[in-house]
Amino acid sequence: MLLGVMRRFHCEQAPMYSLTYWELKPYIYIDNKTANTTVGIIPNMYSAFESYCLQKNEVLIKYNPPLNDWNSFSKKFVNDVYIEKNTIWGPFISPYYLDYSNNATNVYSIKVLTQIAVVVQKQSLQLHYKLMVACNRSLLVLLIVGLLCIIFGLSLSIVEQLRNPDGNLSFVSGLWWAFITLTTIGYGDVVPNTLFGRFIAVLWLFVGMVFYSILTSLVVETVTGSYVLLDKKISVFQDSFEYEFAKSIQTSNILPKPNYQDVFESVQYGLSDACLINPDIAAWYYDDIIDKNLIVTTLLPANIFVYLYSPTNFDEKKNNYSECFNNYAKRFIDQSIKMYNKNPPTKNLELYKLDELLSSRAFIGSAIGVMVLISLGLAYDICNNYIQKKRNLSTKKEKSSPFELIAELESVTKI
Repeated sequence: MLLGVMRRFHCEQAPMYSLTYWELKPYIYIDNKTANTTVGIIPNMYSAFESYCLQKNEVLIKYNPPLNDWNSFSKKFVNDVYIEKNTIWGPFISPYYLDYSNNATNVYSIKVLTQIAVVVQKQSLQLHYKLMVACNRSLLVLLIVGLLCIIFGLSLSIVEQLRNPDGNLSFVSGLWWAFITLTTIGYGDVVPNTLFGRFIAVLWLFVGMVFYSILTSLVVETVTGSYVLLDKKISVFQDSFEYEFAKSIQTSNILPKPNYQDVFESVQYGLSDACLINPDIAAWYYDDIIDKNLIVTTLLPANIFVYLYSPTNFDEKKNNYSECFNNYAKRFIDQSIKMYNKNPPTKNLELYKLDELLSSRAFIGSAIGVMVLISLGLAYDICNNYIQKKRNLSTKKEKSSPFELIAELESVTKI
């Protein structure tokens, strides 16, 4: 708003610099709601500089028409950075252009982020999906536990039969005992009676508790823990700090994309499992993320830089303004960042709301299945009761026959 006021009053003064940019919220973009005004952290920063360091009849920045995308911007920068001497370039989100800092340009840091956002499909955070993932992660432990149950159950059965001739503990009973003891339930229907059998039972108690704890921790970690990026397909913006971070994740398959829209759509359509993104961009594009049935699941520690290139070949007058800007730069930047600051909400577990649950196909199908099973159970009970009543009636009729009565009288007489 302040920049617009300054332009109206000083439109006759030629701008000192021009700014060539590509739109990237929240750093610099065109706001259609305010008559196509160029807004964002960068314009707000330079607007504060204009009002604080310049005279009333001076204008700092002329904003060139935005370039379509990062590729167009980076190509123009490489071709024209040494030609357009009074041009500021940005924003940069790539580490590969830092080498262009030389006698003609200066790198000026706008913001340094210490986190990176992980965006995934909503369904990958739903409870049933996480439980399936937990089962897959626990498969090896389950196999080991099953094998140990067989070993300890068989050992107890053999020891009880050898040491206790009166005992008759079958292998099936021993296996039942091993599984029940593992889950710390212990019904008491199978109890070792020999000394060696009790020693095996005590040993299995400790071994079983360890493996039961491992299984429990695996399930809890999978359901409530952060999203694991190992062995996943990860989409990222090409030539970016996000791309560099993704390369540090071992065994991950990286899919670079030319723009953030393609990054989101790659996850939306299942071409990748997750995407890594600047958290500022994730916050400002949060509505688009939600509309694509995606969600920000966690923020990982990382270093992401957003910077500009400013020319160094200013004349003496412009250098004086540059000195003023450098003296108050931190204040200008902090104020601008605070004005456009947003934090993306994160979720580790996606639970259905009641209305979503009642309208979901899975719930409707499950409810129908449960009703069918309940109906079958009730029908079975009704049929079973009917058959039992018929048997009881037939038994009473047989007992009420004359022959049975005579037999009962004879038995009473003998007594």
